[in-house]
Amino acid sequence: ATIIRAITLDEVRLSNIWQAVRREVSVGLILGAVMAVAGYIRAIIWVFDTDPNVAFVVALTLPVVVIWAITVATIIPILADRFKIDPTVISGPMITTIVDATGLLIYFLLARVILTAI
Repeated sequence: ATIIRAITLDEVRLSNIWQAVRREVSVGLILGAVMAVAGYIRAIIWVFDTDPNVAFVVALTLPVVVIWAITVATIIPILADRFKIDPTVISGPMITTIVDATGLLIYFLLARVILTAI
């Protein structure tokens, strides 16, 4: 919503897309770190028979997916506006679909790499 507002106010354009991504990702790093700690603690404490390596995969996946989601959610509306498509209409469904599908892919790929290396 903040990106769409920035597009509407003409604060963000394709020419400064990476500046917008960088600003949003800096917030995502903090959010991802907090979620990683919370995810690890939850996996270890509340699911008593969890392998610590699985908890580590969850903790590592959360910030990666958060940063990926923020990047996608920043770029899609800007590109939609560039191609004269209303970002408010296309962004929600497209971002949700892309992030959900790739988030699962990221989780399973990280799990495969980390858990087979152990």
